[in-house]
Amino acid sequence: MHVDEVFGSIGAVLGELALPAPLGPDDHRRLRGLLDEHGVLVLRDQALDEAGLIAFSRGFGELATFHEPDKRSATAPEIFRISNVETDGRALRAESNSVADYFNKITRRWHTDGSYKAVPALATCLYGLEVPDEGGDTLFADMAAAYAALADDMKARLDGLHMVHNYENNMDLTPGHRPMSAEDKALLPPVTHPVVRHCAGGRRALYLSDNVARYVGGMPIADGRALLQELLQWSTQDRFVYRHRWRAGDVLLWDNRRVMHLATEYDMQRYRRIMLRTEIMGEEAVR
Repeated sequence: MHVDEVFGSIGAVLGELALPAPLGPDDHRRLRGLLDEHGVLVLRDQALDEAGLIAFSRGFGELATFHEPDKRSATAPEIFRISNVETDGRALRAESNSVADYFNKITRRWHTDGSYKAVPALATCLYGLEVPDEGGDTLFADMAAAYAALADDMKARLDGLHMVHNYENNMDLTPGHRPMSAEDKALLPPVTHPVVRHCAGGRRALYLSDNVARYVGGMPIADGRALLQELLQWSTQDRFVYRHRWRAGDVLLWDNRRVMHLATEYDMQRYRRIMLRTEIMGEEAVR
């Protein structure tokens, strides 16, 4: 495998890799090194089913299962299904489907997958089975580059600060969505992570998420929210962002330690979109 194209500080297209051909440990070590270097990897023209995506993803570590059953595959709990299409192939109206509405509200905000966990996600793998002809792009922000470009006084201000990440905050963004059960709340209590974390290559990166993060420890709520918004605006400038225009058959792998992302809008009444997602579990708590 080799790198065909590089986009700015993050994002690289890989060539000569046809899945679901089996990959050995050396192949995954090579891919992990490229992920550490580029933050986002793009594999074009792949043909996968759920089992193939799971096999590829497992080469990077243990896979998570999403705790809400209506958002995962009925046959493979490691697969998180992001779609406006029912499994029988019938297209859905966005307003009539709570799952589609959930993703429409949550994924349109800049976020980091799995930041609400005590040990957050290492990486995410997303496969575009069907994609719209227009819209539905995914934007990625290089949080290491954004941190490096901060003024020294802001870096000093952020040193030692922690932010509270709480999965239940997602519910505030989706009125009408079923509330978290007592079991889910016990499974996913609020957690705190440093505002600046370590990531691959000895870098430091901003660690933010606009859907589940709200508060900064030791600061008045309004001040913490203002700081979060200031950092979000800073880190999502065009100079830090790679925009991915999906093609059917694309597989994307990204490093959640370094990358924040969002999905752009598309016409859910006109276009079908079926994305299959896996989440590679983290290896250690944020530091």
